[in-house]
Amino acid sequence: MRLLITAAFAAALTASLHAQDVHVTATIPFDFHACNRVMPSGKYAIRSVASALLLSEEGPSGARCLAVPHSAYDPAGPQPAKLVFRRYGSDYFLGTIWGGYSANGKELPVEPKEKALLAQRKRNGPGPTMLALTAK
Repeated sequence: MRLLITAAFAAALTASLHAQDVHVTATIPFDFHACNRVMPSGKYAIRSVASALLLSEEGPSGARCLAVPHSAYDPAGPQPAKLVFRRYGSDYFLGTIWGGYSANGKELPVEPKEKALLAQRKRNGPGPTMLALTAK
């Protein structure tokens, strides 16, 4: 009986972990910041790799980066597949990735450059503008 309960718990845990996996594609029409670097505009595939996210540009640059995200949750319920950016003037920072059909997403850590821009904005003006791009 104990073995059966342990096996059921392990199966539920595995299903829960796989339910939070991300695999989306999106065309990003502007350069953006992720993984402490500037990524070129282009078509991107974003997928879970263990506890990280791999961002891969599918065009000629082949740009890639590996990010270690935090969990995100939207109490409003399931979100469509989308990428949410924070925009400061002409600088875009990838913030949250929603894999679709879930209230759980992945949030990238705030980069040092974005922290500096945010501090400057707090002194001199409004915060970032949020921009969501549809993903598949």
